[in-house]
Amino acid sequence: MAYLFNLYQPPVEEQKQPSEVITLLSSRELEKMRQACQMAAQLLDYLTPYVKPGVSTLELNDLAESWTRKRGAVSAPLGYAGTVMPFPKSICTSVNEVICHGIPNADEILRDGDIINIDVTPIVDGLPRRYLPHVFGRYPFSLSPAAGAGNGGIDVARYT
Repeated sequence: MAYLFNLYQPPVEEQKQPSEVITLLSSRELEKMRQACQMAAQLLDYLTPYVKPGVSTLELNDLAESWTRKRGAVSAPLGYAGTVMPFPKSICTSVNEVICHGIPNADEILRDGDIINIDVTPIVDGLPRRYLPHVFGRYPFSLSPAAGAGNGGIDVARYT
């Protein structure tokens, strides 16, 4: 198994100091955030029956994008301006040793025994991107025949 650890620590003078600003949200912003969180949970529920051997991570991405657009929302990861290039897909699919932010593709076909983590982040009604860390939905799935359907055997991972 491959593990990726980023042990780099910038010099103290380059580290950002924690912000002492607390942002208060309006009731309208809180309601948008609540709707986006509910949509993230519903999207993960929708994807669950499709997470099975023989399905590509690109198929999962396309299902998620279609579902999200039909509900008038936007997938936040799509086009997100990262440090190297904009993120090219609508969800993140991290299979097995990929720790996070895996990019869905047609060649990555799920197999028995795989563990996949799916990240979704819908933007509902223009919810500003600065709130997205609070609207993020993630769910690990096990494709192990011994684990049974869904997430069997990795319940603890969901809460860490």
